Amino acid sequence: MTAQPAVSIVIPVFNKWDMTRDCLESMAAHVGAEGLEVVVVDNASSDPTAEHCPALGASLFGPAFRFLRNESNLGFAKACNMGAAASAGERIFFLNNDTLFTHDPLPALLDELAKDGTGCCGPLLLYPDDTIQHMGIGFLHANKCSHIFRKYPRNHRVTRRTAPLQAISAAAMLVPAALFRSLGAFHEGYVNGYEDLDLCSRMGREGLRCSIRTDASMVHLESQSAGRFDSESENFQIYCRRVGEIFEPDLDIIARSHGMDLAINEWFEPYFVPGRRLAESYAERVRRDGLQTAMDILAQDPSWEDGYYTLIKALCDNGLLKHAFTLSMDLTTFCPTLTALDTAMDLTQRLGNARHMQVLADQRRMAMEAAQSPNLTRNAGAMRVWARTHGRDHLAEVLSRWTAAHAA
Repeated sequence: MTAQPAVSIVIPVFNKWDMTRDCLESMAAHVGAEGLEVVVVDNASSDPTAEHCPALGASLFGPAFRFLRNESNLGFAKACNMGAAASAGERIFFLNNDTLFTHDPLPALLDELAKDGTGCCGPLLLYPDDTIQHMGIGFLHANKCSHIFRKYPRNHRVTRRTAPLQAISAAAMLVPAALFRSLGAFHEGYVNGYEDLDLCSRMGREGLRCSIRTDASMVHLESQSAGRFDSESENFQIYCRRVGEIFEPDLDIIARSHGMDLAINEWFEPYFVPGRRLAESYAERVRRDGLQTAMDILAQDPSWEDGYYTLIKALCDNGLLKHAFTLSMDLTTFCPTLTALDTAMDLTQRLGNARHMQVLADQRRMAMEAAQSPNLTRNAGAMRVWARTHGRDHLAEVLSRWTAAHAA
């Protein structure tokens, strides 16, 4: 009798054979085959996937590899559910084919999943440049979420501790097979988006948490599927209808867990900044050691908002406009505000870069349109009341500052 696999790795694919090949080969190079099952579900790829994948999988994993092919593209949810239904493992590791293994993340993930109250877990996902792509999903409110610490350096202090999470990405998600099936699997009404949030919301209803193990990591190329965002509006409507207010604001908790503060810009987009004491220590170091220290600090902590403006001014004073412009673009990424956009636009104009000027002008126009929405003040007020009622003083203070600045 064949032993039940400890883990079934389910990979839905549609074209991108080169990525699927690289994913499987990196898996074979770093993950032990014992107790492993690999199930690739092909959504009617028109490239060499169907021709080459079965042979490669068999050569890498032997009888532990399975290749399932659909006659049409059924989308992410149906393909994952199909693979899960055909799998035999005690746990299912849902995995995108645009991921690469650099070591074996499964021991750490299995350890995490064994902890009481854990519904699912995943590894730290990194871009090829070794910056963070995914370390969990955070919520400003139920319908406003984001990948936390996106583009931060891998060695940033935030990766040395964990924060409570309500949701993680299904790009690399380990979940008990029995739990996945009891929750009804991925909802198949979505088309390549929101499936993971929906599943995590159902775990939350059961009192289960999600987590990321930062000592386990993988490379993620991100959003490589054709038509990844084609159904964004329809998916969001389904999400709002099904999930409702299940997810609570938690970005303030995440920020505080990592010694940071939450900030909200003019158009109600959240971002993180260092806590007051840390920001003061950065400024003192620069006063003591010079401007190169500011550059070194920002390389390690791109959330230091004041540091960008200090360094950009110094670079401009020394005629280094191109370096200042590069820094201003980082500023708009990590601390997106109208002031940041204006700073970048001023430098773009001084450099005579018409293409960048048009891009930034469009961004500013859309930001201003969003900032002028009458719903923002009403939503901020309701959130502030909720935060006060639930003892969330930091979130309430952030919202009070936003309301005062918005009214001005």
